[in-house]
Amino acid sequence: MEKIENLFLKLKEKIFLYSEKIKTLIIQKTNLFLEKLKELYKIPKYKNAFFIILFLIFVIPILSYFIFRKSYKLPNDFQTGIYAVPEQAEYYFEIKNGKKFYEFYQNSILSKKIDSSEAWNNFISISNESFFSEWIYILQIQTNQIFNLERFFELFQESISFIKIEKNQFVIIAKTNFKSSLGLTLLNSFTNTKKISNSESKPKYSKKEGDVLSGDAEYEESYFEDELKLANLTVKTFKLGTRTIYYVKINDFLFVSNELESLEKVLDSANSKKNKKNLEEVGILNPYQEELSLGIMYYSLKEKNILNTISKTFLNNSDSLYLLFNLKNEQLEMNLFSKANLNSTESKFHEISKFLPEKQILTVYSDKLGFAEIFEPISNLDKALKENIESFFQLNKVNYKDYFVNNSESIFSFEKFEKRKDLLYPEFSFGFKTNSDPANFLKTIFKTGKEKQDVAFGKKIIDFQKDKSFYSPSLTEFQKFNLISSNKKLANLYLSSENGNSIPISSKLTDEMKSSCKTKHTHLFIYYPSLKQNLSEFLIYGGLKSSLYTEITIKKDILPLLDSFDFINSLYFCFGDEKNKFGNGFILR
Repeated sequence: MEKIENLFLKLKEKIFLYSEKIKTLIIQKTNLFLEKLKELYKIPKYKNAFFIILFLIFVIPILSYFIFRKSYKLPNDFQTGIYAVPEQAEYYFEIKNGKKFYEFYQNSILSKKIDSSEAWNNFISISNESFFSEWIYILQIQTNQIFNLERFFELFQESISFIKIEKNQFVIIAKTNFKSSLGLTLLNSFTNTKKISNSESKPKYSKKEGDVLSGDAEYEESYFEDELKLANLTVKTFKLGTRTIYYVKINDFLFVSNELESLEKVLDSANSKKNKKNLEEVGILNPYQEELSLGIMYYSLKEKNILNTISKTFLNNSDSLYLLFNLKNEQLEMNLFSKANLNSTESKFHEISKFLPEKQILTVYSDKLGFAEIFEPISNLDKALKENIESFFQLNKVNYKDYFVNNSESIFSFEKFEKRKDLLYPEFSFGFKTNSDPANFLKTIFKTGKEKQDVAFGKKIIDFQKDKSFYSPSLTEFQKFNLISSNKKLANLYLSSENGNSIPISSKLTDEMKSSCKTKHTHLFIYYPSLKQNLSEFLIYGGLKSSLYTEITIKKDILPLLDSFDFINSLYFCFGDEKNKFGNGFILR
């Protein structure tokens, strides 16, 4: 042991000697360089060279630092978070007019249902584990106040937005009313920053009735507050357990994130003019700035998956979609915006909607996109997927590129889930146009048996049910469509509706809706009572199969959440137009 200590001491001495020699050498070389410069300066013809060398060594680096150093500030026309959405954002949601939104919510049926619902209280308590609730907890510490919705929108009455970036990174941008009593307290917390750890600044309060936004106070023994420099900004950091929240104030805006990297992306984007230019191109900027505007939602379609690919097909390959919420005659109005550019022609939907049965979970109609236009981009997602789709159709010698009529009308409807022997079977229909045998497409989808013909409402129905098979796939003609249904009863329902024996979709559409959607090419109709009933059955089925939750849990904690929206009868969306206002959305009661 003594030998090792001696060896360590010798090694330490040598390192010290070498470091001293290096230090001495650097000083000698520096002094020599300065002496040479002095000599150079004394020679008249080299005076200019002396100043050039001095400029290159000292002045240029200093100027470069001040010119190219990163500095964050908000442009004068920066109004809300929509101007700061980075390219990597997956979606963005903003409540633009917090005060009006709160008044609208307080006077709505939904508010009363949520306030009186035990299930919603439980759901909100569980949600307190989220990044948003952690931020609320921090706000409560900084203002020493319990937050409810009223106080929340008093503080953020102009704009509050939420950005989801890749890899579960989130950013909140809030335009803050620093003139309010809460705002002044919050502002003071920024001007008097100090390090706080453990329980030094823990709020001592208990949750009161109506305090639905209260954060979870489980961080009492693991709360730590600090700050760091980010370019010209001072960022406050709050450690809650194993997670860190980054928090910075610029002018009247608070930027909050769970990742410093995401915060930088948003701040970089806020300093760019690109977002505003994009909003102008889409045509949403002027409507968004109107007083009646309550909020906006942005959804990116850049990620390659089946849902985004189908959506882009309906949006003429646009890589994003905006949904603007307006308050019109005390009713919520939704408008869709996209860069999609389609020919503006009158749609045939409102004519055919007179014959489409209302009580389907989902009905989608397009008079511009047939199944060929939908299958093609899906097959191009992945080489293996393309091979699977082609082999799927080739089983019955169907080449989907030639089989379906290009750019023709199409219908898809989803009726319900049917439970049979502990399995759930979806019931659905396809309406399409082809110049080939329509039965080939049916035989591609279903296992078929011997054909059986029947007549209903003067039209022929061909039943292809196979023995001991659940499905009884049927083929008939409906409004000049070849209609394939997963069972004969569904085919009969369509023919019955065609003959005026059931309530059609058109009965729910007002003249205003028909006028707004007159030139829209794609129409989507959702019947909420059917959606709610079948969603509950699907969740119960999934819970039993996975053992993750029970039927009691679903009936007690999940279904009451859906009950709050029982005032909705249907949702109707129409989109696809050459105008910037690409589509509309309506809530039918």
